[in-house]
Amino acid sequence: MAKLLIAVATHNRPLITELSLSMLNQIKGPEDTLIVYDDGSTAYGEKWLKRMADEVIRMPVSGGIERLRARNFKDFATVFREYDFLYTTDNDAVHDPAFSLMLRGLYNRYTYGNQKLPVCLYHSTFHSHQDNVKWSNDEVSLRLTAPGISQMYDREMAEVIVTGLRARPELESRYGYDYHFPLMLKRPFIQSNVSYLEHFARDRYEGGIHAANSGTGAEALKDFERDRAIRPTAHLEALRPVIINYILNGVPSEMETEQ
Repeated sequence: MAKLLIAVATHNRPLITELSLSMLNQIKGPEDTLIVYDDGSTAYGEKWLKRMADEVIRMPVSGGIERLRARNFKDFATVFREYDFLYTTDNDAVHDPAFSLMLRGLYNRYTYGNQKLPVCLYHSTFHSHQDNVKWSNDEVSLRLTAPGISQMYDREMAEVIVTGLRARPELESRYGYDYHFPLMLKRPFIQSNVSYLEHFARDRYEGGIHAANSGTGAEALKDFERDRAIRPTAHLEALRPVIINYILNGVPSEMETEQ
């Protein structure tokens, strides 16, 4: 089976990071590799991350998600050449056990003209503006772009993006990489209308960038609604209240902060 390099971007937020990486490490395919790109976290160190990943690459200081993702593509194109696909996701996602099979299935099934398509498995209200949807049926949509929490590219696509970044290095620091980078391909995403991951953009140890509220009880629960998946799998639907309770009340394992 084709080999998938799963690149997870991390920056602090230890509770959801530990949950996301631990679960992803358990359900990734046997031929897949989980690599963490850490954006200069101060809440934990490399040793802590290595317990939950096959490899860890740490930036000395935080440079932002755009620079981190540019590094993902460049490394995939030049260093990790034994892999067929690059899948980028974040440290606040929880994936369904079937996600890697679904990525491959959608990639093999759909084309745009004679071109293969990048794949997304996340479908949320926030990312469903009609200007972004080119076509849809009950199963999938064609999208101009897809949220960076779920993007899969083959080697040819990744190399096109790397070539584009070399020509336009300013994109490595421009907000919205998940819009600018894919546009270089000049082809849409194929996106599953069933979500094979859920996004939990809140951590009581550090507020997420998507958190709209603060506090406890009902106010705290509102923080999870902005990026809630549309039509998540039954597995994720059942798991959601358990994960929210853990994020609000759990305690991360002991963290080593040495570099």
